[in-house]
Amino acid sequence: MTLAHTHHADLRRVRRGAAACVALLVGDYSAFLQGRVTEGIAARFRWAQLEALKRHAGAMAAANIFNAAILALALWETPLRGLSLVWGAAVAACVLSYVFSRWHGGRRPRARERGASAGTVRRAVRNSFCLGVVWGAMPVLMLDGAPAEARLIIACLCSGMMGGGAFVLATLPAAAIGMIAPLAIGVIVALAREEGVAAAPLVALIAVYCAILVMAVFSHSLDAMKRVVSRVEIERLSRRDGMTDLFNLAALREVLDQAALRMQSAGEACTLFCIDIVGMREINDRHGYAAGDQLLCQAADRLRGSIRSVDVAARLDGDQFAVLATGLSGEATARAYANRILSSFQAPFSLATGDAKASAVIGVAIARQSQAPAADLLRDANLAMHRAKQSGNDAVHVHAPRDGAGRHDRDALEIDLRKALGQGGLRIRYQPFLNVATGEISGFEALLRWPHPIRGSIPAPEIISIAEERGLIESLSLWVLKEACAAASAWRTELRVAVNISPLQLRSGVLLSQVKSVLAETGLAPGRLEIEITETALIQDQDLARHVLASLREAGAKLSLDDFGVGYSSLNYLRRLPFDRIKIDRAFLAEAQEDPAAAAIVRTIMALAKDLGMATTAEGVETQGQLDFLRELACDDAQGFLIAQPLAEDALAGFLEGWSRRQAA
Repeated sequence: MTLAHTHHADLRRVRRGAAACVALLVGDYSAFLQGRVTEGIAARFRWAQLEALKRHAGAMAAANIFNAAILALALWETPLRGLSLVWGAAVAACVLSYVFSRWHGGRRPRARERGASAGTVRRAVRNSFCLGVVWGAMPVLMLDGAPAEARLIIACLCSGMMGGGAFVLATLPAAAIGMIAPLAIGVIVALAREEGVAAAPLVALIAVYCAILVMAVFSHSLDAMKRVVSRVEIERLSRRDGMTDLFNLAALREVLDQAALRMQSAGEACTLFCIDIVGMREINDRHGYAAGDQLLCQAADRLRGSIRSVDVAARLDGDQFAVLATGLSGEATARAYANRILSSFQAPFSLATGDAKASAVIGVAIARQSQAPAADLLRDANLAMHRAKQSGNDAVHVHAPRDGAGRHDRDALEIDLRKALGQGGLRIRYQPFLNVATGEISGFEALLRWPHPIRGSIPAPEIISIAEERGLIESLSLWVLKEACAAASAWRTELRVAVNISPLQLRSGVLLSQVKSVLAETGLAPGRLEIEITETALIQDQDLARHVLASLREAGAKLSLDDFGVGYSSLNYLRRLPFDRIKIDRAFLAEAQEDPAAAAIVRTIMALAKDLGMATTAEGVETQGQLDFLRELACDDAQGFLIAQPLAEDALAGFLEGWSRRQAA
């Protein structure tokens, strides 16, 4: 039974390999991606196949011309001199034709987009075949009349060109075979015409040699295709929501940009629908978070089934989805389309814990020629969705210009924030952490401040909101990280610095590289950097969050879960994600001395952290009684106005010196 299984498995592998080789020959790339091949992906595959050919084109041209010159010199004193010159000119013409077509094709925009057309591949195959025919004609025309020394050169050139052609064209099997086959046939024909030569062994030797070359070509080409498949899959996953397999927000923005170009060039209308699933909190409380995730997946499936194949569905965040539809004419058609989506959510959802009912609301934004959809359309649809939520379940609200009355104010804030970020208008303030057991300062949290020249102090949440909404969050966060790490590098080595990150940073894919780069630039020891993450940063994609946080921890940074206890799944995050510290939300500590329930929660959190091997920090310490309460519970660190308000960087040295004197006294 085992041998039979092994035999069948080997047969299946052989069949799959043969099918893949045939697919490479005919340019059918669906065999590598289970049919999910668009023209853009096919262009990527073709580019990968042509990559080696493009890279070695110069060397290939030089080798062909050099080899032709060697043959002409070998036959210079023979009657074949004229024929060898004509043949050499044909080789040069083939080579120059290819070089010209490559130069001409390289100037096209597609070449800069890392894609190649099917016509480019066909030209490469055709040119390779023509070159193979010219080289195959050489032994047929010249071997019989050449002297012994020239025959040796011809044999070396033929075998070398077969091997060189296989090497250069290794990622494009059709072209490699087009080069090798005519050359091999030419050699075989020339040998068959030779009198007194045992042709059969030589023909067999050439056949085996060619078979080995072709096998090597297919092996190399399949490896190249696997690399392309890996890159395509990685890019696809980076554009997809991990739970529902819909597009994510970043991918939707790209699609919106493309829709904007089509609207401006061809006048194609586009409409964006923002959909919010109502009642998810109750479903999570009643059925559990696993069932809530199951409902979201089913909602995504229903959404796919209710829209047209040409439209795009995406998951924005948590329980929010979006659909970009093209070609809808007017508000009435858009409302009808939205109602069709709503109707798909009417039936109960079948969950592992039982059936559940959920409704939805939809905000609609219709693009206009003057809009830039990625910037305005998404915001308008989101604003309309919030208006729909105010109207109740199953509501549809179409965005009207008056809905965005506050947009101009946010536009002005965005302009001011860009100026402040570029011209030094932002500030970092540092609030100390107190080691409760020793009474020493253990570090500082970096807090962003914006003293606006007209509006006064802008709250940090509003700064972050504007930055996330207008695409400034990466540059803003990088600035904060650099400033904080540069400041901390000058402190005593036992002091750490804590920096907050936003949810978008965690999902952007650049956080890890930014942290590594800043640590290297500032010279701060990784263990002195503590990254604070709120629960909202973890909700959308826990698998991505776990990967990013694990990578940050491997890089040496410490991780802290901020505002612990105010979310819905904090305990689950502690179990699944690699945190080093818990920051207890100030709301519990504020009531702990008067509310036994709040005090019990704080005690429970402290015990839980100790059992999990995590440190604790209590926020909002404002009275000596609160600090004494934390000392009784063996809390690690405390932070709040009792210790100090946020301080400017140039005030830290004086604060630390004064604190040390107070402790000594």
